[in-house]
Amino acid sequence: MLRMLRPQRSLRRLAAPHLRCYTPEALQSRLPLDTFVKVDLLKQETPERVREIWLEHHAAAEDAVGDIVTPEQADAIATRCRAAPHFVLPVFRGEGFVNMLSNVVPGESRVMFSHLEDYKADPQSAPSQLTLAFYDDIAADLGLVLVRGDMSDVMQKSEAAQLLRLWTHFYTDDKSYEWVETFNLRPAEFDFDAYMKAFESLPKA
Repeated sequence: MLRMLRPQRSLRRLAAPHLRCYTPEALQSRLPLDTFVKVDLLKQETPERVREIWLEHHAAAEDAVGDIVTPEQADAIATRCRAAPHFVLPVFRGEGFVNMLSNVVPGESRVMFSHLEDYKADPQSAPSQLTLAFYDDIAADLGLVLVRGDMSDVMQKSEAAQLLRLWTHFYTDDKSYEWVETFNLRPAEFDFDAYMKAFESLPKA
C-alpha cells in the first residue's frame, strides 16, 4: 500500500558532492528567454530544428527540464489557469508519494510547484521545488511556445520531467481537466482516492 511521505526529507539528496547548483532567481521569477538561448538566432531556424535544440539542451541540463507546446495549447492552458490556478499531483518515490501543489502566479506565464504540506502550513513562504515558465517569443514566427522548468536541489530530474508532462496533460486534455476544475471550483466534491485511481492509469513517461 502506498503511504504519504514527509515532503522535504523524502526527496532531498543527501550526498553533498552530487547536489546541483541551481539559480534561486529562476524559481522565484520569470527569467527572459535570452537568458538561456539567443532568440534572434533561434528565429532563423526551422520549427523542427528549434524543437530539437530546445529538447536536447534540457535533456543535458542538470537543473532544468523543457517541453514545447503549440500557441493554441498555450492559449488553452492560460485560459484554464485563470479559472483553475491550483492542482495537486503526486510524486511517487519508492513505496510512497509526496503531493505537490501547482500554483499559477497571477499575471505571469509561470507556475510554481510546492510541497502541499508546506503550502498548507504557509502559502506565502512555501518554497517552489519546480517553477515552469512559458515563452511565446518565437510563437508568431515558428508556431512554438517553449516551456522551461527550473528545479531546486530537492527535486530529482525524472520527477520534474514527469510533473511537467502530467501538469500539461491535465490542463490540455478535456477529460483530465475535469479533475482540475473540480479541485478548484467544487473542492468538496473532489474525491482524492478516485483521483489517485485515475492518475495511476495515466502514462508517466
